[in-house]
Amino acid sequence: MGWDSDIEQSPLARVFPHGPFAKWHKYQHIYLPFLYPFYLLNWLVVRDFKDYLLGSRPVRKVVEIPRVQYVKLFAFKAVFFTYTIALPKFVLGLTWVTALGAFLAMMFTASIFSLLILLSPHANTSNEFPLPDPDNTLPYPWFEHQLRHTNDVVENNWFTRFVLGNFNFHVAHHLFPSINHVFYPEVTEILREVALAHGLPYRAFPLRKTLVDHYKLLKRNGTQEYIFEEVM
Repeated sequence: MGWDSDIEQSPLARVFPHGPFAKWHKYQHIYLPFLYPFYLLNWLVVRDFKDYLLGSRPVRKVVEIPRVQYVKLFAFKAVFFTYTIALPKFVLGLTWVTALGAFLAMMFTASIFSLLILLSPHANTSNEFPLPDPDNTLPYPWFEHQLRHTNDVVENNWFTRFVLGNFNFHVAHHLFPSINHVFYPEVTEILREVALAHGLPYRAFPLRKTLVDHYKLLKRNGTQEYIFEEVM
Protein backbone atom coordinates (compact mmCIF):
# COMPACT_ATOMS: atom_id res chain seq x y z
CA MET A 1 0.00 0.00 0.00
CA GLY A 2 1.35 3.40 -0.98
CA TRP A 3 3.52 1.93 -3.75
CA ASP A 4 1.07 0.33 -6.18
CA SER A 5 -0.62 2.98 -8.30
CA ASP A 6 -2.50 0.31 -10.28
CA ILE A 7 -4.47 -0.66 -7.18
CA GLU A 8 -4.63 2.77 -5.53
CA GLN A 9 -6.07 4.69 -8.46
CA SER A 10 -9.03 6.27 -6.72
CA PRO A 11 -10.29 6.93 -3.18
CA LEU A 12 -13.60 5.48 -4.39
CA ALA A 13 -12.11 1.98 -4.11
CA ARG A 14 -10.75 0.31 -0.99
CA VAL A 15 -8.81 -2.68 -2.30
CA PHE A 16 -6.27 -2.99 0.50
CA PRO A 17 -7.94 -4.49 3.62
CA HIS A 18 -5.88 -2.12 5.78
CA GLY A 19 -6.39 0.95 3.57
CA PRO A 20 -8.10 4.21 4.60
CA PHE A 21 -11.83 3.77 5.15
CA ALA A 22 -14.59 6.12 4.00
CA LYS A 23 -18.32 5.73 4.50
CA TRP A 24 -18.99 5.24 0.78
CA HIS A 25 -16.81 2.11 0.73
CA LYS A 26 -19.72 0.26 2.32
CA TYR A 27 -21.35 0.33 -1.11
CA GLN A 28 -18.26 -0.08 -3.32
CA HIS A 29 -19.24 -3.60 -4.42
CA ILE A 30 -22.39 -2.01 -5.88
CA TYR A 31 -21.15 1.17 -7.56
CA LEU A 32 -17.61 0.22 -8.67
CA PRO A 33 -18.67 -2.28 -11.39
CA PHE A 34 -20.61 0.56 -13.03
CA LEU A 35 -17.48 2.75 -12.98
CA TYR A 36 -15.12 0.13 -14.40
CA PRO A 37 -15.92 1.03 -18.05
CA PHE A 38 -14.33 4.43 -17.31
CA TYR A 39 -11.03 2.81 -16.23
CA LEU A 40 -8.92 3.69 -19.29
CA LEU A 41 -10.58 7.07 -19.77
CA ASN A 42 -9.60 7.94 -16.20
CA TRP A 43 -6.07 6.71 -16.91
CA LEU A 44 -5.93 8.81 -20.07
CA VAL A 45 -7.14 12.14 -18.67
CA VAL A 46 -6.52 11.90 -14.90
CA ARG A 47 -4.14 9.23 -13.66
CA ASP A 48 -1.18 10.00 -15.95
CA PHE A 49 -1.24 13.65 -14.92
CA LYS A 50 -1.49 12.75 -11.23
CA ASP A 51 1.53 10.45 -11.57
CA TYR A 52 3.55 13.29 -13.09
CA LEU A 53 2.34 16.23 -11.02
CA LEU A 54 1.70 14.89 -7.49
CA GLY A 55 4.74 14.30 -5.32
CA SER A 56 2.91 11.62 -3.33
CA ARG A 57 2.60 9.27 -6.32
CA PRO A 58 4.80 6.12 -6.27
CA VAL A 59 6.83 7.07 -9.35
CA ARG A 60 7.74 10.42 -7.79
CA LYS A 61 9.03 8.63 -4.68
CA VAL A 62 11.75 6.80 -6.59
CA VAL A 63 12.74 8.97 -9.57
CA GLU A 64 12.95 12.58 -10.66
CA ILE A 65 10.96 12.79 -13.88
CA PRO A 66 13.01 14.58 -16.59
CA ARG A 67 11.44 17.71 -18.04
CA VAL A 68 11.40 16.21 -21.52
CA GLN A 69 8.97 13.57 -20.26
CA TYR A 70 6.47 16.30 -19.38
CA VAL A 71 6.69 17.56 -22.95
CA LYS A 72 6.12 14.02 -24.22
CA LEU A 73 3.15 13.59 -21.88
CA PHE A 74 1.22 16.50 -23.37
CA ALA A 75 2.46 15.95 -26.93
CA PHE A 76 1.42 12.30 -27.13
CA LYS A 77 -1.91 13.00 -25.48
CA ALA A 78 -2.58 15.57 -28.20
CA VAL A 79 -1.54 13.10 -30.91
CA PHE A 80 -3.80 10.40 -29.46
CA PHE A 81 -6.87 12.63 -29.31
CA THR A 82 -6.12 13.90 -32.81
CA TYR A 83 -6.05 10.50 -34.54
CA THR A 84 -8.86 8.94 -32.50
CA ILE A 85 -11.35 11.83 -32.58
CA ALA A 86 -10.37 14.73 -34.84
CA LEU A 87 -9.03 12.67 -37.75
CA PRO A 88 -12.17 10.49 -38.11
CA LYS A 89 -14.33 13.59 -37.82
CA PHE A 90 -12.60 15.53 -40.61
CA VAL A 91 -11.40 12.72 -42.89
CA LEU A 92 -14.57 10.61 -42.76
CA GLY A 93 -16.94 13.56 -42.43
CA LEU A 94 -18.43 12.32 -39.16
CA THR A 95 -20.28 14.58 -36.79
CA TRP A 96 -18.60 15.42 -33.48
CA VAL A 97 -21.26 13.39 -31.68
CA THR A 98 -20.52 10.30 -33.78
CA ALA A 99 -16.74 10.69 -33.47
CA LEU A 100 -16.93 11.17 -29.69
CA GLY A 101 -19.42 8.32 -29.36
CA ALA A 102 -17.12 5.94 -31.26
CA PHE A 103 -14.17 7.07 -29.14
CA LEU A 104 -16.06 6.42 -25.89
CA ALA A 105 -17.28 3.04 -27.15
CA MET A 106 -13.67 2.10 -27.85
CA MET A 107 -12.52 3.28 -24.41
CA PHE A 108 -15.35 1.52 -22.56
CA THR A 109 -14.80 -1.76 -24.43
CA ALA A 110 -11.04 -1.64 -23.95
CA SER A 111 -11.53 -0.90 -20.24
CA ILE A 112 -13.66 -4.01 -19.75
CA PHE A 113 -11.11 -6.27 -21.47
CA SER A 114 -8.25 -4.61 -19.57
CA LEU A 115 -9.88 -5.07 -16.20
CA LEU A 116 -10.78 -8.69 -16.89
CA ILE A 117 -7.08 -9.46 -16.83
CA LEU A 118 -5.96 -6.83 -14.30
CA LEU A 119 -8.51 -7.42 -11.55
CA SER A 120 -8.56 -11.21 -11.86
CA PRO A 121 -4.87 -11.84 -11.00
CA HIS A 122 -4.49 -9.05 -8.42
CA ALA A 123 -7.55 -7.87 -6.53
CA ASN A 124 -9.33 -10.89 -5.12
CA THR A 125 -9.66 -12.75 -1.84
CA SER A 126 -7.12 -15.44 -2.77
CA ASN A 127 -4.20 -13.00 -2.88
CA GLU A 128 -2.26 -11.47 -0.03
CA PHE A 129 -1.77 -7.79 0.84
CA PRO A 130 1.18 -7.81 3.26
CA LEU A 131 2.37 -4.86 5.30
CA PRO A 132 6.08 -4.11 5.80
CA ASP A 133 7.65 -4.56 9.23
CA PRO A 134 9.14 -1.65 11.25
CA ASP A 135 12.30 -1.92 9.12
CA ASN A 136 10.18 -1.41 6.00
CA THR A 137 10.81 -4.99 4.88
CA LEU A 138 8.15 -7.25 3.39
CA PRO A 139 7.78 -10.78 4.81
CA TYR A 140 8.77 -12.63 1.62
CA PRO A 141 11.52 -12.38 -1.01
CA TRP A 142 10.54 -10.62 -4.23
CA PHE A 143 10.02 -13.86 -6.21
CA GLU A 144 7.76 -15.40 -3.57
CA HIS A 145 5.95 -12.10 -3.08
CA GLN A 146 4.89 -12.15 -6.74
CA LEU A 147 3.47 -15.66 -6.33
CA ARG A 148 1.55 -14.76 -3.17
CA HIS A 149 -0.13 -11.63 -4.50
CA THR A 150 -0.66 -12.71 -8.12
CA ASN A 151 -2.51 -15.65 -9.64
CA ASP A 152 -3.00 -16.91 -13.17
CA VAL A 153 -6.31 -17.33 -14.98
CA VAL A 154 -6.56 -20.95 -16.14
CA GLU A 155 -8.45 -20.54 -19.42
CA ASN A 156 -5.71 -21.75 -21.79
CA ASN A 157 -7.29 -21.74 -25.24
CA TRP A 158 -6.45 -19.88 -28.43
CA PHE A 159 -9.29 -17.35 -28.04
CA THR A 160 -8.38 -16.37 -24.49
CA ARG A 161 -4.68 -16.19 -25.30
CA PHE A 162 -5.40 -14.03 -28.37
CA VAL A 163 -7.87 -11.63 -26.73
CA LEU A 164 -5.85 -11.24 -23.52
CA GLY A 165 -2.43 -11.28 -25.17
CA ASN A 166 -1.39 -14.21 -22.92
CA PHE A 167 -1.79 -11.95 -19.89
CA ASN A 168 -3.91 -14.66 -18.30
CA PHE A 169 -0.43 -16.10 -17.58
CA HIS A 170 0.05 -13.14 -15.31
CA VAL A 171 2.60 -14.55 -12.88
CA ALA A 172 5.07 -15.00 -15.74
CA HIS A 173 4.34 -11.41 -16.79
CA HIS A 174 5.41 -10.19 -13.34
CA LEU A 175 8.43 -12.42 -12.94
CA PHE A 176 9.84 -12.19 -16.46
CA PRO A 177 8.73 -8.89 -18.02
CA SER A 178 11.57 -8.95 -20.57
CA ILE A 179 10.35 -12.24 -22.10
CA ASN A 180 7.96 -11.90 -25.03
CA HIS A 181 4.37 -12.66 -24.07
CA VAL A 182 4.01 -15.33 -26.76
CA PHE A 183 6.24 -17.60 -24.65
CA TYR A 184 4.25 -17.18 -21.40
CA PRO A 185 2.47 -20.58 -21.70
CA GLU A 186 5.81 -22.41 -21.92
CA VAL A 187 7.33 -20.27 -19.16
CA THR A 188 4.34 -20.97 -16.94
CA GLU A 189 4.74 -24.75 -17.36
CA ILE A 190 8.32 -24.46 -16.09
CA LEU A 191 7.25 -22.08 -13.32
CA ARG A 192 4.55 -24.50 -12.17
CA GLU A 193 7.08 -27.34 -11.95
CA VAL A 194 9.62 -25.22 -10.05
CA ALA A 195 6.96 -23.99 -7.61
CA LEU A 196 5.80 -27.54 -6.93
CA ALA A 197 9.35 -28.78 -6.41
CA HIS A 198 10.23 -26.02 -3.95
CA GLY A 199 6.91 -25.62 -2.14
CA LEU A 200 6.16 -22.20 -3.59
CA PRO A 201 2.54 -20.99 -3.80
CA TYR A 202 1.84 -20.86 -7.53
CA ARG A 203 -1.95 -20.54 -8.05
CA ALA A 204 -4.31 -20.49 -11.05
CA PHE A 205 -8.10 -20.14 -11.02
CA PRO A 206 -10.96 -19.99 -13.53
CA LEU A 207 -11.89 -16.48 -14.65
CA ARG A 208 -15.36 -16.72 -13.14
CA LYS A 209 -13.93 -17.60 -9.71
CA THR A 210 -11.47 -14.70 -9.77
CA LEU A 211 -14.22 -12.22 -10.66
CA VAL A 212 -16.51 -13.57 -7.94
CA ASP A 213 -13.62 -13.34 -5.47
CA HIS A 214 -12.97 -9.76 -6.59
CA TYR A 215 -16.59 -8.92 -5.80
CA LYS A 216 -16.19 -10.59 -2.38
CA LEU A 217 -13.04 -8.56 -1.74
CA LEU A 218 -14.83 -5.29 -2.47
CA LYS A 219 -17.70 -6.27 -0.20
CA ARG A 220 -15.39 -7.46 2.58
CA ASN A 221 -13.25 -4.33 2.46
CA GLY A 222 -16.40 -2.19 2.60
CA THR A 223 -16.41 -2.59 6.37
CA GLN A 224 -14.14 -0.60 8.65
CA GLU A 225 -13.37 -3.48 10.98
CA TYR A 226 -11.60 -6.13 8.93
CA ILE A 227 -8.43 -8.04 9.70
CA PHE A 228 -6.76 -10.37 7.22
CA GLU A 229 -5.19 -12.45 9.99
CA GLU A 230 -3.84 -15.12 7.66
CA VAL A 231 -1.77 -12.63 5.67
CA MET A 232 -0.66 -10.10 8.25
